[in-house]
Amino acid sequence: VAMQNGEMQIYYQPKINLRGGLPCGAEALLRWQSPRRGLVPPSMFIPIALRTGQLKALTWSALNMSLEHAANWPMRFGPLSVAVNISPSLLDDDSLINRVVDAMAIWGTKPNRLILEITESAVMRHPELSFDTIRGLKDKGVGVSIDDFGTGYSSLANFKSIPATELKIDKSFVMNLLTDKADAGIVRTIIGLGQAFDLQVAAEGAEDLETLKMLKSMGCHSAQGYYISQPLP
Repeated sequence: VAMQNGEMQIYYQPKINLRGGLPCGAEALLRWQSPRRGLVPPSMFIPIALRTGQLKALTWSALNMSLEHAANWPMRFGPLSVAVNISPSLLDDDSLINRVVDAMAIWGTKPNRLILEITESAVMRHPELSFDTIRGLKDKGVGVSIDDFGTGYSSLANFKSIPATELKIDKSFVMNLLTDKADAGIVRTIIGLGQAFDLQVAAEGAEDLETLKMLKSMGCHSAQGYYISQPLP
């Protein structure tokens, strides 16, 4: 009902290139603007959507809204990418690749402007099937980011076969980067993996300038977080 009534909205959290400090894209974050409850966070409505079988429909709605919006973004910083989170269940959907291609065609979005974020745990649930899907998306020119990287316990044997374009460091490691040596070591290792396998590395949870400076010195490519900007309508 909320989707039919146009109550679902997309907020965007800007992402900057750490080398030049300029915007390079944004992550699309779904929000429910309920007339009765106000702005409802995804932590409340996503579990309901999962239980009621509506998560796929929500994902497709978010993808189409994001591509429509991104098509009208200004280009003074270059072609900004839009990152959309993909439901784990869609990795098993044979129609995923074709529907993504069709959506890009409808909104006139070039593949290099779209990044699909898939959690590491979702990818590793059925690695061979997930790799085939990711490979198919990558072959179409779409970026694929492994979200929450470092929390999904993928082995190096599996990791080396993931045909992704980006690793996204989970914010639980980034937020303690300056005070926790173990977290700093994990972040440094993930960045090193990205460099070794020619992958972009993005960090979420950059909450202060010193953390941004540390990420840049470690060789991280891009970052997002409340220091840069909170999610914006």
